[in-house]
Amino acid sequence: MPLKSKLEIIEEIAAYYSEDTSRRGQREDGMCEYFTKDGKMCAVGYCLKNPQEAAGLEGGIGGVWGQEIKADKFKEEYQIDDEDFWDSLQLFHDSKENWDLKGLTEKGQSMLNLLKSSYAETPVT
Repeated sequence: MPLKSKLEIIEEIAAYYSEDTSRRGQREDGMCEYFTKDGKMCAVGYCLKNPQEAAGLEGGIGGVWGQEIKADKFKEEYQIDDEDFWDSLQLFHDSKENWDLKGLTEKGQSMLNLLKSSYAETPVT
């Protein structure tokens, strides 16, 4: 598959979790995980080739980027080597304020718009 743009990934993640917010990789204590015991995944886990390898990892993407999670661990279409991008996407996913049972909250939509504008590619003129 061809590499997706950051904007395409953001939109895909937002749509995936908006369709069914129970897909979010949350534990009972409300904390998020890359891959949960019941097979749910966070935004980063969703994009990994083998999300099970990230089961049990703790901390933000920045804390594990140089260890278990590197760009080559992502599915081909998500192999973007940009820790800040993945951290921003993960924070968007993790924030409880961004989601309710129906999908994105008003605050979540605002955060999505901000994230999209931060990573939209500049048009070529």
